[in-house]
Amino acid sequence: MIGDTCMDIESAKNAEVNSVAVTSGYATHPMLQKCASYVCENALEAINYIKKSDENYK
Repeated sequence: MIGDTCMDIESAKNAEVNSVAVTSGYATHPMLQKCASYVCENALEAINYIKKSDENYK
């Protein structure tokens, strides 16, 4: 899941799915660092991170 608030990240955790935070939306980088394990600048960076992470699981 890609989210732009800590609520999004917490929702992903509650659903037991991996998440990536992006700073191109509502929350700032410092805010997201408090709740997310990985923070990206935009959705494209998040997608590339997810693709790379997925390749590591294969």
